[in-house]
Amino acid sequence: MEAGDITLDGYRALSEASVIVYDRLIDSSLLDQFRDSGVKLIYAGKRPGSHTLSQDEINNLLLQYALKGEVVARLKGGDPMLYGRGEEECLYLRGRGIECTVIPGVTSASKLAAKLGLPLAGRCSGSVLSIATGVKAGGKPIGESEVRRLIEYSDTVIFYMATGIYRVILEALQASGRRDTAVLIVEDLGGRERYVYGRAGELAGSSYEPSPPALIVVGGGVEWWMKHRRDLGYSS
Repeated sequence: MEAGDITLDGYRALSEASVIVYDRLIDSSLLDQFRDSGVKLIYAGKRPGSHTLSQDEINNLLLQYALKGEVVARLKGGDPMLYGRGEEECLYLRGRGIECTVIPGVTSASKLAAKLGLPLAGRCSGSVLSIATGVKAGGKPIGESEVRRLIEYSDTVIFYMATGIYRVILEALQASGRRDTAVLIVEDLGGRERYVYGRAGELAGSSYEPSPPALIVVGGGVEWWMKHRRDLGYSS
């Protein structure tokens, strides 16, 4: 999350906090604004296969500081209620008598759409948008049959946390007779940012493999964007 992505309500919450527990993809320049204010900054980032703290440890950490009377801000990249485990942490805290307020953030799909001028849903790109995760609870990846169902019933599908099933997505598209479907992969949105796009069949024949964090967008929204990207100022 870039520093400019924080909402006014989010910034106000950080300014009032005495403890900030933050995730891996938080822009350091945002945190720098609070380092000299006496706030305690605690890193709780997670990488695939490498977690600084387990979810249970994070839950307990939030609880212990709250019980000490601290004002705790749990800072996540994107929206905490969209694959952010915000509901799990709030349930844990509220179940133990701790007041918890959720402040919605800017999810990466919305940020990508705004940055590239890519319509997620609309008259030009189709009305049905699906947002899916490539990894279900417990770390199990979704399978080709699930991917095919998503593609069949959606105009555009956005896959979060799906670098591990990138080939599965391409195989599902080809097996469904959709070799010409437009696919966009965006690595490290808000960071170094790498964009790879093309037709499913073309990408399946290339050696490219995405690196996390990445979004994989499939279907009508990408089709429209590929057609108009030069008019939108995206020439590469």
